[in-house]
Amino acid sequence: MDGKKTSAAAVSATDLLSALRGVEQRLRSAAVQQHVKAQADAEAGRKFAAARQELSALVGRLTDAELDALAGPAAGLAGELAAATARLDRQLTCLRRVAGILQGLDAVLGLAARLAVVAAA
Repeated sequence: MDGKKTSAAAVSATDLLSALRGVEQRLRSAAVQQHVKAQADAEAGRKFAAARQELSALVGRLTDAELDALAGPAAGLAGELAAATARLDRQLTCLRRVAGILQGLDAVLGLAARLAVVAAA
C-alpha cells in the first residue's frame, strides 16, 4: 500500500513540475516578451525579468528535491501551487494586464519557494 501512495505522489509531482516548466517556457515566449515590453513600464519590466529568473531557479530546486514523498503540508502546498500555476497559465493565454501577470507570477513564486523549503526538510 505504501508503494501505491508513493507512486500516486510521484505522478502528482511530475504533473506539477511539468506545469511549472510549461509556464516557465511561456514566460520566455516571444508573445509574452513583446506584451510585457509594450505594456509595462521599466520597473514592471525589471520585476517581470527578475521573477522569471527566480521561477527558473525554483523549478531547478524543485526538480532536485524529493517530491515523490508529497504528504501532509507538502501535499497541500503542491495543490495550491498547481492551482496558482493554472491561473497564471490562463493569464498568459489572455495577455491582458501585465500587473495581473506579475501578481499571478508572485503567487506561483511564493508557493514554489514554500514547497521547496518543505521538500528540502
